[in-house]
Amino acid sequence: MLEFYVFIFVCVLLMLASFIHNLVKRKRISAGHFVHPLVSYGRKMEVDFDKCELKTNTYYEEVENESFPTTIQMIDALYRSNQSINSVKREVSVLLYKHQNEDGSIITYRTPPITMQPDLIRYNMLQQKKAVIYVDPVNDANYFFDTGFTQ
Repeated sequence: MLEFYVFIFVCVLLMLASFIHNLVKRKRISAGHFVHPLVSYGRKMEVDFDKCELKTNTYYEEVENESFPTTIQMIDALYRSNQSINSVKREVSVLLYKHQNEDGSIITYRTPPITMQPDLIRYNMLQQKKAVIYVDPVNDANYFFDTGFTQ
């Protein structure tokens, strides 16, 4: 009877190992290999970063302090009740590119929000020099601004 339980245990263990292996393999294949659909059929525009504008917004987010307080912090909390909340500086940036169409209209293309520090974004822009914007041939409002360094 013991051999039967050992056999069942080994089978379950092998099935679990196989499941985990397949899960890891699937994640490895899909991680970082997403290709936006506009890359395959969109109109490709190469843009110099010199012609792009970097807009940055800075805000402060209140984050609760989750570490165990020291004795001094506990005594201080008796007098100031909001001591467990810290303010954290956050910076969100977008790159803007203004393109003039053949009919004279100006379209502004913007990247999704980038949570890198602005100095690091500028450094990466100097290194990469260009970005690519893939625009839907039917609808100019549908586009993919591929910067590459923001992932």
